[in-house]
Amino acid sequence: MSKPKILLIQPSIFVYGGAERQIVEEANWLTDHNYNVTIMTTECIPEFRKHLKEARVFETSTLENLVNYVKMFKEKYQILHPHNHPAELFNYPNKSLTVWQLNEPPEVVLRGGRLDQTEVEAVNQSVSKIVVISDFEKQRVKAVYGIDAIVNYPGVDYDYFNTSVKTVDKYNLKGNIVLLECGYITWTKNQLKTVETLAEVKKKYPNTKLVLAGFDKDPYAIEVKKKIAELGLQKDVIITGYLNGDEDIRNLMKIADVHLLPTYEQGGWAVAFQSIAAGTPTVVSNRFVGSNLVQQNKLGTVSDFDCFSESVITVLDNLDKAKKATVNNAPWIKNNLSWDSFGKKYDKIFTELWNDE
Repeated sequence: MSKPKILLIQPSIFVYGGAERQIVEEANWLTDHNYNVTIMTTECIPEFRKHLKEARVFETSTLENLVNYVKMFKEKYQILHPHNHPAELFNYPNKSLTVWQLNEPPEVVLRGGRLDQTEVEAVNQSVSKIVVISDFEKQRVKAVYGIDAIVNYPGVDYDYFNTSVKTVDKYNLKGNIVLLECGYITWTKNQLKTVETLAEVKKKYPNTKLVLAGFDKDPYAIEVKKKIAELGLQKDVIITGYLNGDEDIRNLMKIADVHLLPTYEQGGWAVAFQSIAAGTPTVVSNRFVGSNLVQQNKLGTVSDFDCFSESVITVLDNLDKAKKATVNNAPWIKNNLSWDSFGKKYDKIFTELWNDE
């Protein structure tokens, strides 16, 4: 059976984070199953290309060019597949078969504001289906756009992160309690709360260090560094900057005593479940989009912001028990969050949409 040709649109690929990993894994699954996939973006880092199999990448250099090229070449494809905002608007006011992988809504929505009604109408006019990664996002899409989104949980390379490896102490962490937060340093990941949590934890456990592992060129990173200095924690916080590949991330997860994710309603999905797969006790905020899965399956600790440091201290007070629970319950990830399931669901979405046309 022939498959529709897919034009996957991503505004930029300048890091290899959760959204970019989804694109690679989805494109690889699709091309393995006889799809023709082209990825159109403004820029693409080598690490992304390294993990990609057969899908083609077309770089346009500017966002304006990207919009123009989408409209110019869209007739060569049966389905348009925008990912991060504002790619869902690039074909407006035209109507084509369009499946939007909504990893995050516009920032005004993330910050609790209302989206302009004209943009809501534009999405309703130009998007056929919306796919989201969490049950929370499904509810938010209904509230913002009035559309019933499809939930498709991203996969996790469980076996890779679960494998026992000899760790390398690159940051001289031996002899300390190690807290870790992995992810792009930006306000939605809320590293300010992580730094404040370190200050509270050190009152009980003075030999505690924090590693912030992620891209640190966002203006928010300046705020985080100011907070570190304000609290006198310069010798206790290591900011690694952007890390290429999974090896360094897995190494840090294996070294860490607790992984912290005091996130707002965006991001952190991949690293949350990777750290749990690695056997690292993980504390997430109740606003983390996957917190329901963490709670329901006893994968880690879900905490309110107001008592986040207390939750981390409780885990440290009972660390052996927390590690054992994490290891015992982590196999749920292997059984329920796979890239094969992610790809199969997309195959069903694309096939049904194309056949119904």
